[in-house]
Amino acid sequence: MYKKTGLMIITLILVANSLLAGSCVIRVLSAEHDCLDTTFQVENLSTSERMPVRFAINMSFSRFKKDSIRAVRVGEILKVIVEPAESEFNCLHFEVAPATRDVSEGHIHEIILAGEGADPEIQGMMTVLQKDGSLRPFIVHKYTLILVKSLSDHLYAGRLDQLRTGWKCSVGFDIPDSDDNYDFAGKDSDHQPKIADNMIVDYAPPAP
Repeated sequence: MYKKTGLMIITLILVANSLLAGSCVIRVLSAEHDCLDTTFQVENLSTSERMPVRFAINMSFSRFKKDSIRAVRVGEILKVIVEPAESEFNCLHFEVAPATRDVSEGHIHEIILAGEGADPEIQGMMTVLQKDGSLRPFIVHKYTLILVKSLSDHLYAGRLDQLRTGWKCSVGFDIPDSDDNYDFAGKDSDHQPKIADNMIVDYAPPAP
């Protein structure tokens, strides 16, 4: 009898955990490594309200290979299945989300550099005035590849603080597959701005 009761309790616990487990598409904002695991601070990109907008995920080396976890870079988009823990979520499964390239083309409308006390991995924010007349903001991380095209068509690596408003630009960014209820149209303000993956900016000499 005690054995059956114990098995029933274990079954109920497993069922409860499976009900609490959630799946979503996330973007990795930062990573902290130690000898046992890695903790990712992430942003929820799925439209489901079941998961918080931002939360922490624990990736245990006892469950996943250390190399596969260390290969995940800041800014990468993952599909994850997680269960709640005491102060974070434990990852049960993860994979890199299939992504398609999207490009925003236009001119730099505004540049806001990160101030003191800001996340050291963020250079700042840039707003692009797109060809259709709409404005699209982007977060520029330290890993964002910025290439500046000179008047002679040579490309040089640049930083956000070297760019100027009015310069022509083309900004690339990744979005996950459509089966994850992601806001492809960009109409959901909860998921703006997006993180720039790379950009090509045409240098324009200052007006005389």
